[in-house]
Amino acid sequence: MVADFGRLVGGVGELSRKHGIPVTVIIFPDRRQILSNGSKFTMQKTIVELGTEAGLDVFDPSPLLLRYPDKKALYVPDWHYTELGNRMIFADLLNHLEEMRAAKKTIGLQTSP
Repeated sequence: MVADFGRLVGGVGELSRKHGIPVTVIIFPDRRQILSNGSKFTMQKTIVELGTEAGLDVFDPSPLLLRYPDKKALYVPDWHYTELGNRMIFADLLNHLEEMRAAKKTIGLQTSP
């Protein structure tokens, strides 16, 4: 499965470079990982590694969610994110993308306005 996912992500990385379109892979940790505090985040670490190898940007909000004191407030009973969880992830994603844009400007890569 990892090899298949690696080929898929590698193909996305090739298309991203070929067409000059940046891609950010967004990882959404599931409720068990955040609430249990026992997860090793193996899948996330693998996705980060494969995405980075493919030249893609990877965003993982797990550290943000793990720091939040009332973790149960981040999920509804069916395991989807609550409005609070979604807003936190979205705000963190916007910050991440802005940091990526600033970093590219710093090293002289063109970014869209």
